[in-house]
Amino acid sequence: MKLTLEPEDVLAIARAVVAELQAGSLPDHVDQHASPLGPRRHVAAIRSGKLRGVQVGRRWLAKRDDVDAYVATLATKKRKRSAEHDLAAELGIEVVQ
Repeated sequence: MKLTLEPEDVLAIARAVVAELQAGSLPDHVDQHASPLGPRRHVAAIRSGKLRGVQVGRRWLAKRDDVDAYVATLATKKRKRSAEHDLAAELGIEVVQ
């Protein structure tokens, strides 16, 4: 049995497959491409254990709440550092790193 498809049919099948995959995706999980951390930092955080996640095929998934909490801790650390630098600047102290 030989099946012949027109290009429009192939395109319709491809669109249906994409729609099915998107519908079946996990809305409470974030992969490295949708992460606010960016792909490299997202994967690095999971591999280092700073962020809980799992690899599924080529995707690295983490719970959206965990990613948001991790981003919040990074923002807090960044703010503390800049506040210390601001204080040092006000006091006329040069900070050497």
